[in-house]
Amino acid sequence: MSNASKSIENQAFADRLRLALKGIGIRPSPTLLANEFNLRYWGKSITSHTARNWLLGKSIPMQDKLRVLAEWLHVSADELQALAVAASVKVRG
Repeated sequence: MSNASKSIENQAFADRLRLALKGIGIRPSPTLLANEFNLRYWGKSITSHTARNWLLGKSIPMQDKLRVLAEWLHVSADELQALAVAASVKVRG
């Protein structure tokens, strides 16, 4: 995957994450996201810095974390990961 398409995919994830958070009435704040996520995740907790990177589109969580986010936010993991957006970029590019 090229850097441009990875950047687009990361930003699409961040946009969808913020929208999903707003959809359940949570302000898209790194601290709130990290605290709420850590209450639901059984593995190593995330930091506010990690949550910030997710919200800014600098990184996308691993599959296990995506599943926890999706369940909590009442959306599909595929929707959060923005696979449809990444696929459309490949078709156009």
